[in-house]
Amino acid sequence: MALKRKNVMVDEAQLRDLARRLGMNESAAIRHAVDGLLQVLEMEEAANQIRRRGGLDDVFGRTKGEGRQPAKSAEVARSAAS
Repeated sequence: MALKRKNVMVDEAQLRDLARRLGMNESAAIRHAVDGLLQVLEMEEAANQIRRRGGLDDVFGRTKGEGRQPAKSAEVARSAAS
């Protein structure tokens, strides 16, 4: 990853708080936040592609023959299983 100095306008208190919570300096906190947001956007696009293709196949038969089901978050799936 090539780094380049950029001049950005941010809320100083929020950046300081983020850096403190992450245990890193402010520049690293900004890079970490950008990386995290890019990962979220990539996952959203992957979920949208799955949705456009018709969803997930229930290969283990857990939907009692209801066919394709929308993907659920891991938290929702865990609570439904208990």
